[in-house]
Amino acid sequence: MKKCKNILLYFVALITILIIIILLAVRFIFWRDDTDNSETVINEVTVDYYDLEDKLELKDSSIYKTDIQQELEKYGNYSSSVLRFQNNLIYGNYLSKELMNIVMLTKGVWIYDVISKDFDYYEYPDGYRIWDFYVLNDYIYYIKLELDFESDLYMWEFIKSDLNFENKINIESGCVKSSVDFPKLEVDDVTGKVYVYFVSDDIRYNDDILVSNVGEFKICVLENDELIPLVTNKYDYTNDTGVYLFNTANTFKVYNNELIYYEITNNDIGTVKVLDLLTDKTKIIYDDIDVNDWNVSELFIGNDLYYLTLLSKDDKNNGKIISVLKDGSVINIVNSKGSKKSSILSNDYFVIASHDTFAIFSARNGSYKYKLGLDTNDYMENTLSDGDNTVIFKDRDGDYYVVTIN
Repeated sequence: MKKCKNILLYFVALITILIIIILLAVRFIFWRDDTDNSETVINEVTVDYYDLEDKLELKDSSIYKTDIQQELEKYGNYSSSVLRFQNNLIYGNYLSKELMNIVMLTKGVWIYDVISKDFDYYEYPDGYRIWDFYVLNDYIYYIKLELDFESDLYMWEFIKSDLNFENKINIESGCVKSSVDFPKLEVDDVTGKVYVYFVSDDIRYNDDILVSNVGEFKICVLENDELIPLVTNKYDYTNDTGVYLFNTANTFKVYNNELIYYEITNNDIGTVKVLDLLTDKTKIIYDDIDVNDWNVSELFIGNDLYYLTLLSKDDKNNGKIISVLKDGSVINIVNSKGSKKSSILSNDYFVIASHDTFAIFSARNGSYKYKLGLDTNDYMENTLSDGDNTVIFKDRDGDYYVVTIN
């Protein structure tokens, strides 16, 4: 009996020791995690770019003038615009000058390969505006836009057709009251998947008086010619309640299975969110943006950071350039003077049109590094890049240039 009792005491002591070891191990693990995941470090500086501009070192670059404008003139004397620059391809629109409003008529769309210098033109015979388009597997996916003058509503359709704009399939359609809610296409450079942002307004009148306007916002992925919703929100314009996405032309981006967007709640607080398209998890990377004082002008997804630019509503020359490391450990905030329009370059570097020159900005370090020997007064600010050290510029005469930065 005594022997059994000793064995029992032995096991009790052993179990107690094991419990203590486990508790100490757990405590150590949590202590280690707290150390590794310490509070985010926020580095904030103020830079007067006007003073800095003359001090920046010139960065070598090569530039060549494309024959895009000459090719387009073969199809008439119209106005050209660029929609995207992706995988060495420039996607553009050729617009009629006859109807001078936001839904100018599309005469054709075009694609230019900056490597082979091949130019493809697709004549559009239907007499509407193509707001955005993308060519995939010998089909054109495009957003058709039409202004209904009687109701003053913009009617849109997301359509798939062959390259001659025949054999059409209507994938989605809707109407919006405001031009800021026009749909947008985004294509993931890495996966090649197509994503679409759109709004469909539910507008109700009583004796020709607008009594209700509720917009349903969606971000969808295109799968088997169907749009599968990923993000859905509603906003009641009449009562200013709900959630809506803002400035999606510049703040809705997709890269390497991540989707970034900017939403505003109850017309008050702005929040930047990222959706992981592999895990379907959403995280907030920057919030509590005072929408009364600041506009989020651009969002980008870099290799291992996110990048935001904010512009003051009171002074367009005052802005913030913000980078957030993807592990959340560091946020760099640069308060900088100078109107800023950015394009991602590579390795988390950006080209910024600021004041008289184009500067190269390091988002990781939160600082300006170099400048290019190009005058911003000679080129339009809507520069485009495909993230491979190559940037597209359009000059004041309508000609397009390809600039490769060494």
